[in-house]
Amino acid sequence: MTEHRIVARDMRSALKTVRARFGEDALILDSRTLRRPRPGSLRMDEEVEVRVALPGAPGEMGTGPSAPLRLEDEIARLEALLVDMEAQLDADETPGHPLRAALEALAVVAYLQPISRSRVSAVRGVNVDGVLRTLVTRDLVH
Repeated sequence: MTEHRIVARDMRSALKTVRARFGEDALILDSRTLRRPRPGSLRMDEEVEVRVALPGAPGEMGTGPSAPLRLEDEIARLEALLVDMEAQLDADETPGHPLRAALEALAVVAYLQPISRSRVSAVRGVNVDGVLRTLVTRDLVH
């Protein structure tokens, strides 16, 4: 088995590079995020390093939970994860918890702090109990 390392600015770019260089038979061994100091700055640059293996003779690769992933399997897993995350974000913006109301209440709290729940309701002109409960649950206000 031949092993290679690919470094890219993000996972999507790394997977595209793997596919372009090694084809669909490439196996993802693992990945990690690298943090490197940006030259002439105090900031850090983040990159993704992916270890890739090209299978040799048939039967050479292992099986089981520690076996490497095929590139197509990894892409499918990441796309499914992205779909789940988008669905979760959409669910957070249901009519029961509108994003706009939460942002307005958060703006009032930020501008007039310290402020009571009844004062936030008076400023907005509507009941904010549910909205503030959500903000407290998400640790946005105390």
